[in-house]
Amino acid sequence: MVTRAAPPQKNAVGREEGSAPGPRGRAVDSALKQQLSLASQVLYMEGHNDVNHGQISGRVRGETRFFLRGAAMGFEEVGPDDFVELEADGSIIGGTRHRPSEWPIHTEIYASRTDVNAVVHTHPPNATVFGALGQDLVPLSHDGCPFHQRLDRFDLTTNTVLTVDVARAMVSVLGSNSAVLLKNHGIVVVGKSVRAACVLSLMLERACALQLKVAALNPSGSPVSDVTEKNDFIFSDLAIRTYWDYFVRKLHRTRTGTQLQEQRS
Repeated sequence: MVTRAAPPQKNAVGREEGSAPGPRGRAVDSALKQQLSLASQVLYMEGHNDVNHGQISGRVRGETRFFLRGAAMGFEEVGPDDFVELEADGSIIGGTRHRPSEWPIHTEIYASRTDVNAVVHTHPPNATVFGALGQDLVPLSHDGCPFHQRLDRFDLTTNTVLTVDVARAMVSVLGSNSAVLLKNHGIVVVGKSVRAACVLSLMLERACALQLKVAALNPSGSPVSDVTEKNDFIFSDLAIRTYWDYFVRKLHRTRTGTQLQEQRS
């Protein structure tokens, strides 16, 4: 059972909630929105776009407010100014973009998970199909290890998550895990940072794609002892940072037309 955490009354710099940020707060906000926009474009580059559906959000550390990608935008279109600023209850406190309809996903995760500072909700094709099959994800490769025996399926509805009650039911299925499959809908992935949530979203889609490709062969996964060691090393905080840095460099190469064509099939 996930307990809902009481929100802090002051932020990390001692500012009362609801008051305007000072210079330091504005710099923190700007850096967070810049990272969120980079993550949005990385997600697009790696196949997570679905027209203008899906969201990404980041919570200001030590505070209750967070920035959420504006409504009706493709991930590749997102820049630092395309985020709406919300309080813990979903009320709009900043930004010029419209609030997306699935904002309860984000408010309810942040309310229940003090360890989470970023949320990704996308509709990647392989993970969406895999989520409809009712199968367990097997750690066939490194990519699947973070989700081994820690990936459940939310099937209360296959519709968009439009209400707080439905979002809370989804959060209950998410529990303390880093991801949840939404049946016939997509995925929700959380992380202690924007980097972590973005990288784990990419890994989940890759793991689902690989399992779908070889499902008929009934392959076996890594033993539990190896999964534990892989998670400690291959998905350490430092490792995730290096993966993030790689994807940001790849994004730059893609933008400038210098990215080599990948041979991965």
